[in-house]
Amino acid sequence: MLPLDEAETIPKGAAELIEKIIPNMNMVLSQIVPGLTISMYNFGPQVLKNGNIGCRVQLMSKKNSKEIPLRYESEGIKKIVSILQLLIVVYNKPSITVAIDELDSGVFEYLLGELLRIISEKGKGQLIFTSHNLRPLETLDRGFIAFTTTNPENRYLRMVNVKENNNLRDFYYRDIVLGEQNEVVYEPANNYEIALAFREAGEM
Repeated sequence: MLPLDEAETIPKGAAELIEKIIPNMNMVLSQIVPGLTISMYNFGPQVLKNGNIGCRVQLMSKKNSKEIPLRYESEGIKKIVSILQLLIVVYNKPSITVAIDELDSGVFEYLLGELLRIISEKGKGQLIFTSHNLRPLETLDRGFIAFTTTNPENRYLRMVNVKENNNLRDFYYRDIVLGEQNEVVYEPANNYEIALAFREAGEM
């Protein structure tokens, strides 16, 4: 693991591995974000705590011939870089299962949907992820999707009575309002109470 927001001293072997991986990542990254590539800046040898020689390195991003530390990129770019090698592996290797929490964090909604569509249609491995973004409901086979509920004794469910022509995103919103599933998928807020709280907070 290499931090995205700061320089880090790592074993020499790890630095060599990262240098081998980066060209593969750049092949995909430059297609996802046209013109963007990453590199690893090596500050030189450093002595590790165990006395071995390592390298102090920092990830850089390059676009339009301008190179800057990756930490100054948007959260979405950093998220894509952080998971990209995992997505490459899960796309190509049937023996691989990858689990990613909050896959959607900072990633442009349309791009998220396209990445998931590509992996679901052509990927060989298994990708398990959580998301607060509803775009996956429009791009993935409904058989791949489970929803969280408000019941701690039955945390996950698959939607029932979904017709082939139903938009799963719209169906989910409808269930929030009508509650047609066996479990409650969302505890709705009381708009009046929220407005009242806003007003009272402003009067303090």
